[in-house]
Order: sequence, then structure tokens, then C-alpha cells
Amino acid sequence: MTDLGGGADTPMGVITGDFVFVGDLGRPDLLESAAGIDGMMEPSARTLAASARGFLRFDDHLQVWPAHGSGSACGKALGAVPQSTVGYERRFNHALSLAGDEQAFVDHILAGQPEPPAYFARMKAWNRDGVPVLDAMPTPETATAADLAGRLDGVRVVDVRDWARFREGHLPGAIWTKLGINFLMTVGSYVEPGERIGLIAPAAEFDRLVRALVRIGLDDVAWIATPETLDACRRNGGTLDTAPEIDADALRGLLEGGSPPRVLDVRRAVEWNDGHLEHAVNVAHTRLIPRLAEVPAGETFYVHCAGGVRSAMAVSELRRRGVDAVNVAGGWAAMRKAGCGGVACG
Repeated sequence: MTDLGGGADTPMGVITGDFVFVGDLGRPDLLESAAGIDGMMEPSARTLAASARGFLRFDDHLQVWPAHGSGSACGKALGAVPQSTVGYERRFNHALSLAGDEQAFVDHILAGQPEPPAYFARMKAWNRDGVPVLDAMPTPETATAADLAGRLDGVRVVDVRDWARFREGHLPGAIWTKLGINFLMTVGSYVEPGERIGLIAPAAEFDRLVRALVRIGLDDVAWIATPETLDACRRNGGTLDTAPEIDADALRGLLEGGSPPRVLDVRRAVEWNDGHLEHAVNVAHTRLIPRLAEVPAGETFYVHCAGGVRSAMAVSELRRRGVDAVNVAGGWAAMRKAGCGGVACG
């Protein structure tokens, strides 16, 4: 980008989109790992290596403006600062430093990438083909305590209250997600376009969350309700479900018993490789739906992640699908502290 109005005749910066991030490069595996197009990872990685070599020919003073920073599954080492320079990335971006050795670059850029949310598959298709036209933003109805229980048929309820409140009482079939980076990653992995959504959230968050859902193709938001509305529904005799949870000490007791429990580890594969429970099943929480056959109904699964948040989200979806899932509070960190043991693997 060149500031012609300011009289400049050389560029001041480059808009890099999802190509060069602060501290990392975009990931070339998504056409295969997310969209399911076989044989695309390695050729795309080699194309990315060539592009990286071209980037390194830019002058050091050029500012780098990526599409976004950390908090997404678009790479494995994205920095949180909003911009950088070519010179800084030349010095400190490890992926860029490997561009001259193409095979080393390919091996690095394809290894350890986070499992993509399920919605990335349709994002890839829409980026190629164009997005469905939406005439207007959704205008969800406001549910009341009196009619909330009657609004559940055919609706996917998304609840963003604190996990403790959700665990103690939530609408039947509701899924839980935490506000922040987990919101779209989780809802986009568990809810499909065309499904009607009911949203339970603070009133101040309604507009922001509805817009966020629309941006990943979830634009049928049927109704919204506040936590206070849900509390009033409960006081009026409304039926709420609960979600079971145990601590790491209780899990250790089960592991040391005569009949070891089924354990589901919903961390990413790179976390799993650093250590895990023997005989546990590993399915990242964002890839749960395509791999439900590995978590059959009729068995009890004790679900953990690193700290207890991703596992809670997975538990809510599994219980909605009839799986007897129990959250492990504190996750792997608490389990290690409690002496649950683990197996390291490379």
C-alpha cells in the first residue's frame, strides 16, 4: 500500500490477510483437513513456501497488516499484536526462516496445526463460491419466562452463562460455550446452517453474538433470552437439566478401582502428544461431531481437556446427544496434580 496522497512513491506496508501473521504463516492444510479435499496439504505447503520466499524479498521497513491476530485456528503461533514489519518477521517468524529449505518448511508448517472447527469446511467453500445472500440481519423474538419452555421444539439452545450456573440448571438440550474465542469455535462445530437457534446471554451481548453467528452462516436466530428470564422460568416450575462434574481426586479413585472408567480427552493432538492417560480416547472438541462413533451412547465417559473449559462444552453437546458424559473439573492440570498419571508420547 502506497500513500499517494501524501506524495509517497514507494509502499509503506503490505496487507497480508491470512498469509503472513505476526509470528506465523497461514496454514495450507485446511482444504484437506477441514474441507476434505484429499491430496492438497503438501502441494499447498509448497506453494506457501514459494510465497514466503517472495515475501522475504520485500524491504524491511514495510509494515505488515495481517487479517487478524491470535485466538483462531488459522495457525499455531499467531501473535496477539495487530501489526508488524517485514524486518521483524524476517528476524523472529520461525516459519518464514525455513522458507529457503522447502522440505523443512513443509514438515514444519504441516505439523502440530490445531484441529479446525467444523465450520471451516463451509467457510472454504463459501470463500471460493460466494456466500449466500442475507437480505437483513436476524430479528429474534424476545422469550419470556412464561413462554420459554414452549420455544424448545426444533431449536438449538446456546447458553453462555457461567459454567457453574449452566451445570446447576439449563434448558433441556442446551449446549454451553464460553464467551470470547471459544464462542464461534464451539457453536460453529456443533450447530449446522439452517438450524434454528435460541440464545441465552446477557442482554448487552445479544447484538454482538447474533452478528458473530451470522458471520459463520448461522443466521436463523429464532429467539433470545437473558439469564434472568431463565431464572424466572425455573421459579415458575420450568424443567431444567443438570450436567454432572467430578474433580480430579474422584477420577483418580475411579482409575484405581477394579473397573477403569472410559475417559475422553478433548484436547488437541499436539497437547495429547505431550502426555495423556493410557487407554483414553482423544477427539478434539471441535472435531467431536464427525467422530461421534468413538463416543457411543450407552457408556459413561469422563471428559477432560487442559483446564476444564473445552471439556465442559463437549459434555453439553454429548449429553444433548444422549451420551452419559461427565466433566472433569480442572482438566489435565488438576489430574496431574492429583496423581492420575499419564503417558508421554512423541
